[in-house]
Amino acid sequence: MLKHFLPFLSLACLLTAELFSQPEAAPGGVRFTYPAGDEQSVSVVGDFNGWTKDENPLQRSGGSWSAVRALRPGVHQYKFLIDGVRYENDPKNPAVVRIPRSSRTTIALQRTPSLCSRGKAR
Repeated sequence: MLKHFLPFLSLACLLTAELFSQPEAAPGGVRFTYPAGDEQSVSVVGDFNGWTKDENPLQRSGGSWSAVRALRPGVHQYKFLIDGVRYENDPKNPAVVRIPRSSRTTIALQRTPSLCSRGKAR
């Protein structure tokens, strides 16, 4: 019976991984990516760096900003800090925790890959 559902499960995993692929596993940790626009600077802030503004700046390359950050397995909350003044959730990660008068994007990192992980950090 399960073998009949495997093609659908595989397709669902593929579509989910492609549509919501942020952040992703990278050599040395997790790659955070933010689409480039007219901003002058972008940093990733979260519970893994004490929400420190200057600790994890992203580098602009082509049409995006990115940085790799080593993270322990577990659930982490983060946001992008734009130009040092505006906080934004990750536009490619739908996992958002709602808190009073705000929200934070969330990522859960596992030691073992999930059924749909395909090497992506979850």
